[in-house]
Amino acid sequence: RHLKCIIRAEDIVMAVVDFAERIFHRLVGTLFARLPRRLPGPQKLSAGRLVAHRGLCGSDGIKENTMEAFGRALESGLWGVELDVRFSRDGEPVVIHDPDLRRVFGRDLEVAACDRSRLERACPDLVFLEDVVAVFGGRVHLMIEIKAPVKTAAMRRVARLLAGLAPVSDYHLMSLAPGLLEDLQWAEPRAIVPIARTGPTPVLELARRKGWGGVAGHFLLVRKSHLQRLRRYGLGIGTGFADSANCLWRELERGIDWIFTNQGGRLQALVEGVTDLK
Repeated sequence: RHLKCIIRAEDIVMAVVDFAERIFHRLVGTLFARLPRRLPGPQKLSAGRLVAHRGLCGSDGIKENTMEAFGRALESGLWGVELDVRFSRDGEPVVIHDPDLRRVFGRDLEVAACDRSRLERACPDLVFLEDVVAVFGGRVHLMIEIKAPVKTAAMRRVARLLAGLAPVSDYHLMSLAPGLLEDLQWAEPRAIVPIARTGPTPVLELARRKGWGGVAGHFLLVRKSHLQRLRRYGLGIGTGFADSANCLWRELERGIDWIFTNQGGRLQALVEGVTDLK
């Protein structure tokens, strides 16, 4: 019971941090949406790779991290989708951001406390990594964010599920916990991307030492000096969340490799419209 209390306390702390981040992202995003930006040139415009954060969700009642959200992203022509992975009690990779089903599905169940069979019975709309790979693998790029530490056996399950896909070309593995990524001994290093919660310098240097494929972080915190170092090291860079045209133009002009967005459908249509005009 003491261990459960510790885990629950950690979840509460992370919920507070996530809430503060959402407020920060909203305020900064609103500011940058109002700052006029020059339309990027044709080459940079066409090189942009938009990633739908948790799929195309929020409109028409579509829930995040669901097959419908990922299907909408594919239909809309986005280059990639970001999805979150946690693990059930029996080590099955579950596609969900939160440690429980309350916010998204209204069910009072902890993911890590339930076997896959119980989760499937309680919430038929819940998605497993196996489902995503089977339907969308090789059709849209998968940016897989691992949200929680897990036993080696469960991670081997992830490795088996991704074995039929090409690392870097078809998927990347991401996490806010660099230590977790260091445990992925089976993974192609160039397919690993740590996420910086604050400034990217520490994870940037770690990625260079480990031979990883790049880093990701908030667009406001990734400065010109960081981009110069990343390019010098041959590393990719992802930023989020570009949710307005002006913010998108800025990131395209800066040559960002992976642009994460909560407005993927609208921005993808905007880019395609401008490209057609040119």
